[in-house]
Amino acid sequence: MGYLPIILALLGFVFLWAIVNYNSIKVKKVEVELASRQVFQFASLRNTIIKRMANIVHEDDTLQKIVGQVREQLNELTTDTNSTQEKIEAEKKVTQSVNDIPEGYVKNSAYSEAYHQLQLAQNNYQKAASVYHKRLKEYHELLNRYPSKMVAKVSGFKPVSA
Repeated sequence: MGYLPIILALLGFVFLWAIVNYNSIKVKKVEVELASRQVFQFASLRNTIIKRMANIVHEDDTLQKIVGQVREQLNELTTDTNSTQEKIEAEKKVTQSVNDIPEGYVKNSAYSEAYHQLQLAQNNYQKAASVYHKRLKEYHELLNRYPSKMVAKVSGFKPVSA
């Protein structure tokens, strides 16, 4: 009779620990999914701004040519068919092309407002991509740490595939 309360207390502690660990893993997975959605949203916003810039008529052929080249780099990968890692890899070309647009050409032109919006969208996309990588790393670390690893296996949590 003397060991029963001790055993029940230990089992209760282990059960509560497992519940807290399960919720931690679940929250990290939701954070990864939200960060993934943000990557796709900001990439889509940036693509929309680039398409709008490509439709602006301007007397400077050089600038129109540069914006046209950036537009050719766009991809329309969606969450339904591609992973976030594939999207980020595909967006690297667009990011480089956006960075190659000379700021001096854009000032005092029809592109200036759209270019400012593009820079904001570009910054937001970069932040979203870095947050996604950070959240993904935290999630995988949580799944690979020993005590949480047991709960993850029992609960069926898997690493997010790249």
